[in-house]
Amino acid sequence: MASISSTEYSRQTVGNQLNSDLHGWGFLSLVLVVGSLFLRPMDLVPQLRDAPIYQFLIIVAIVLSYRAIGDQLQNQFLVVRPVTACMLLLIVAVILSHLLNGFLWGARESAWKTIKSVVLYLLVASIVNTTQRLQSFLGWLLLAITTMSTLALADNFGLLDLAAFAPIEDGVIAVGDTDIALKRIRGSGIFEDPNDLGLAVVVGIALIPYFLFKPNQGWPRYLWLVPFGILLSTLVLTYSRGAFLAFAATVPAWYFYHRGWLSALVGTVFLLPLLLIVFSGRMTDFDSVYEGTGQSRIQIWSESLAAFRQSPWSGIGEGMFSEQFGIVCHNSFLHTYTELGFLGGTIFLCIFLTAIVGLMPDRRLALDERVSSTSASANSLDVGLGCEAYRLRGIVFVVLIGYTVGILSISRQFLAPTYLVLGLAVAAHQCSGNSLPKRWCLGYGLALRAMVLGVAFLGLTHLSVQLLIRVK
Repeated sequence: MASISSTEYSRQTVGNQLNSDLHGWGFLSLVLVVGSLFLRPMDLVPQLRDAPIYQFLIIVAIVLSYRAIGDQLQNQFLVVRPVTACMLLLIVAVILSHLLNGFLWGARESAWKTIKSVVLYLLVASIVNTTQRLQSFLGWLLLAITTMSTLALADNFGLLDLAAFAPIEDGVIAVGDTDIALKRIRGSGIFEDPNDLGLAVVVGIALIPYFLFKPNQGWPRYLWLVPFGILLSTLVLTYSRGAFLAFAATVPAWYFYHRGWLSALVGTVFLLPLLLIVFSGRMTDFDSVYEGTGQSRIQIWSESLAAFRQSPWSGIGEGMFSEQFGIVCHNSFLHTYTELGFLGGTIFLCIFLTAIVGLMPDRRLALDERVSSTSASANSLDVGLGCEAYRLRGIVFVVLIGYTVGILSISRQFLAPTYLVLGLAVAAHQCSGNSLPKRWCLGYGLALRAMVLGVAFLGLTHLSVQLLIRVK
């Protein structure tokens, strides 16, 4: 099977970017797509409630960038971009999960839902194809998340009255001898669940260090502490345990990428107690594992595993978990295994595995960055690929790790933010220009490795459930 290196892929995409998305208009349309995802115009202007703005913008982006998307789907690129190949296989697995159960209408509806999410991934992976574009895109993404968080905070404290951002009451908390309703802040649209808002905020917080510690910025760099404060306040008020775990995971991920395993361990030991203090309360009340919402989720995981054992190959059908149990699984990976069966679940797991491997620390890239930033003789393409590549890979690696940990406690396997983050991972790998290890490229070795890891995931999940579940 013919293949090319990731470096050659990056050179080809950079060289053709003006022709592939009409001189940058595709990139602009993608920024507008992401902006409308986090800030739905109909939530701010009620008169636009029935206007399909997001759908219109994403169609425009596709039209402007169809050549760039086509490049991503070429066979030679699929070999070195297994994430994209697995995305296409995931669509097939979604369709089969219904066809094998004789549900033709479900196959059509689920396929369309999955394709829409995969298209967003393809847009990000194909259009954000240079370090300059990736830097700019991360900045716009951070702005969108911060603006959404600001609106949620303003509504929470009575400065605005936006129905879409109204907090929800979820249980009670004890204040002295009095129990008061627990109000959890939330976003709008697909972020109306506080857990979803919390996970989006974690992505924003993880991006702050890239801009705060960017070289040669002077004192204006400290202005980035303003969005950090907004995002941190929002995260606290979501009272989301899953978001807290995602945020906690970004700390060792950052240390691991820049300093190695030992520093990650030491840094976590020192910073974790501080995080437990800052987020004390519902978010760090891990007694709920034995009673309360945490135990409820473990009970759901047990039922999910039982459903998987009944249909291990075809699954129960995408979207059928909530129909059968009246609730989501609260674990995106286990949810996928239950609905799509072993092969479909393993494909979804493989998407994240290969995305993470593609961003693993590469000390040679760090050396190349230092050389390219100090060498006057380097050509413009090498400087573009090397100057900020290592830092960009690092920050997206932290985002991906945090998001992956976050969806272990919520079911978001087919929502747009998941595919946006995966698109960022591929874009960061692509911009760095280094090659994915051959054993992780598309082929039989990757398939076997993914299945072994899938069995390990299911085994560990089963063991965890058996250890923590309490008999009803």
